[in-house]
Amino acid sequence: MGGRPAKPTDERRSFSVTVKFNREEMDMLKKAEVQTGIPRAALIRELVFKGRVHSRITPEELQMLKEFLRNLRAIGTNINGIARMLNAGIGRVTTGQVEESLEQLRALAARYQNKLL
Repeated sequence: MGGRPAKPTDERRSFSVTVKFNREEMDMLKKAEVQTGIPRAALIRELVFKGRVHSRITPEELQMLKEFLRNLRAIGTNINGIARMLNAGIGRVTTGQVEESLEQLRALAARYQNKLL
C-alpha cells in the first residue's frame, strides 16, 4: 500500500487537547499562523514547549539574504586579494584599495541593517 511510512510509536501524537479561544485570541492565532507559515497545532506546540516561535523565512527574505551573501562574498574576495598581495610582497596595495573595500562593507551593512535583523 502506498503513502507515507508510519511513524515510530514514540513519535506518534495520539493525545489531543481541546482549547477554547475567544474571537480576539482566535484572530491572533490565525494571524500568527499566517505570519509564521507554521500550521496551527505545530505553532501551539512550539509556544507551549519552547516558549517562542521561530517563523519560517519568506521567499522575499530568502532572496534578500542571498543578495546580501553574494555582495558580502564579493567584498571578501577583494579583501582576500589585498591580503594575498601583501603577504606575497608583490604588487602595491594602496590605502585607497583598502578604504574602498571597507566602504563597500559599511554600505552593505547599512543597506541591510534593519532588513535582516
